[in-house]
Amino acid sequence: MLTEAGTALIEPARTAVRSLETACADIAAEHELREVGLDIEAMPSQSVEPLTTMIRASSTRCPLGAVNIRTAFTSRDVVDMAHTGATGLGLIAASKPFADKDVLFHAAGEQ
Repeated sequence: MLTEAGTALIEPARTAVRSLETACADIAAEHELREVGLDIEAMPSQSVEPLTTMIRASSTRCPLGAVNIRTAFTSRDVVDMAHTGATGLGLIAASKPFADKDVLFHAAGEQ
């Protein structure tokens, strides 16, 4: 039988255990995130800028493990690598949106 004091502590104890479990899960997720790497396929000129600025800016918000940058010489090569999953991110230079309905494109800026 719980005393009155013991009964009063049940819910705070459960809350503390749930908070500890959440904290442990958050730490594990952060650890896994830092071990995850990112493969980037980019055309040569974009490998220097804007890619270096993008990596520097994003690494302060979302620390990553290794970032592997490979060079492709045509926009089509970059898109093909992204489309097949051979790379996690493709960066191209284009004067207009690239016509490929199976790949999601985001404008990263202008040079």
